[in-house]
Amino acid sequence: TTVLEVACRQFLPEDADGDEQGQLVAEAPAPEGFPVSRAIARLPQIRWRMVGELLGRRAVAYDFPGAAGRQATLYVFPAGASEVVRTRPASNPSQATGGVCASVWREGEHLYVFVVRGDARDYRRFIYAPSGPLT
Repeated sequence: TTVLEVACRQFLPEDADGDEQGQLVAEAPAPEGFPVSRAIARLPQIRWRMVGELLGRRAVAYDFPGAAGRQATLYVFPAGASEVVRTRPASNPSQATGGVCASVWREGEHLYVFVVRGDARDYRRFIYAPSGPLT
């Protein structure tokens, strides 16, 4: 089981049970050590919540609103030393099944999994395109 698979499974049933609202980032910052990725667009009304442990690691979820409730969730985990994944979210999702798209990447000491309800176009709406020269 990969962190991407676990996050996708976590994302899907949350909506059916009525999301725990979480706290608005603008009103109450998330716990230190669980930052929002620099690669994700900052939108108003983002909420955060603790999700307990996933794969034996504490995680924070940032929920991004959409027209019909939660449209996307960014899961933030401490990264394991042996985890080698891409350093930016993919421009197209790594996984797209059942009306959900997802991608996983690492920034420093943090592992991110971003899950979006919708297709690749919906996913790309949240991702900042890289800027600057290619190296």
